[in-house]
Amino acid sequence: VYIALLQETHLKIADVHRCQNRHYRIAASSSAPNKTKGVSILIKRNLKLNILESGADTNGKFCFIKCNFDSVKMCIFSVYAPNYQDASFYDSLKQVVLRHPDCIFLMGGGYNSVVDNSLDRMYNTQALNQSNASSNLLRDFLTDLNLIDPWRTINPSNRDYTFFSSRHKSYSRIDYIFMSPGLDGIPPELLLE
Repeated sequence: VYIALLQETHLKIADVHRCQNRHYRIAASSSAPNKTKGVSILIKRNLKLNILESGADTNGKFCFIKCNFDSVKMCIFSVYAPNYQDASFYDSLKQVVLRHPDCIFLMGGGYNSVVDNSLDRMYNTQALNQSNASSNLLRDFLTDLNLIDPWRTINPSNRDYTFFSSRHKSYSRIDYIFMSPGLDGIPPELLLE
C-alpha cells in the first residue's frame, strides 16, 4: 500500500504523529476536538509524490492533499461523512473540491450512506426510509462533481457490503473510493491496493 486513507482515527491533534513510522508519513489529518471521528492520509516514505498543498476541516471529517505524480495533478481526500443527513458537510467538502479545478480527484472513506439502495443495501423497510435523504445528498454530490464509483463500474450488479447494522438488521456498502473519470490513466503503483 502506497497511500492509506484512514477514518475514525479518534486521536487528539497532539497524538496524530503516532500514525507515522519508518515506512509511512502523515501527509494530512483532521481531528475532532473531543477525540471522536478523525481522518488521516498516510504516504509511503519512498513514494515519489510532490505534495503541493494539504488541508482539512476542523471537525475530523475530511482532509486532503494536492500533489503531482508523474506530471498528473491530483487531489486525494480521506473522508468520514456524518451518519445522519447533513447537507452542510457535503457543501463544505464540495467548496474545497471546487477550489482545485486543475486537479483530478480520488476520495476514499466512510460515507455512512449508500449510493444505490437496490444494490448497496440488504435492508428492512424501516432502514430504507431513514437512509434515503442521506443517499440523495451523496448521489447529488457525486453528480455535481462528476465522480464515479470504480468498483461499481467494474461490478455493475454485484452485491458486497462493508457494514452490518444490528439495530436495523441491514447490510450496507457505505465505504467507497470515488474518483474522477480521468484517473484511469494514473500509474497503478499510486492507486490503492
